[in-house]
Amino acid sequence: MKKFCTLAVILALILTACPTDGDNGGNSNNKGNGNNTKKTTLTIKNMSDCDFNDTLYASIDFASIQSNQEVKKTVSAGTSPISFSLDIHTIVACRTDPVICEEGMDKVVSITNSTVVTVTSRNLKDSIENIVQILDEEYKGHGKN
Repeated sequence: MKKFCTLAVILALILTACPTDGDNGGNSNNKGNGNNTKKTTLTIKNMSDCDFNDTLYASIDFASIQSNQEVKKTVSAGTSPISFSLDIHTIVACRTDPVICEEGMDKVVSITNSTVVTVTSRNLKDSIENIVQILDEEYKGHGKN
């Protein structure tokens, strides 16, 4: 009986010490450390002809993004518009429609000349290309060539 109890204890120790699920703490979404380490990121690609200044997403500063450039940052999961300013004879604050960033995912947003944005200082929602044209015509209409 003593040998049986000793064998049972040894077997129990072996079974509890064996790794489960690939030795990653039972969570197949991580790399063995028991924590989900996948970051939530947002990449903003400026594919328009304009430079974006003071670019923000949910209070995360993406700074300036030059035309045909991109910036990638770690963000919190959630929904927020991307806001930025354009320099069209004067500084014009704009924002996109809300962008959804999901937990642990990489989100890429490409902003082009045809992307519809809202000029926050007035009731103007149109493509970047049309906004530039409208504001340029207004500037020239005031006799400032």
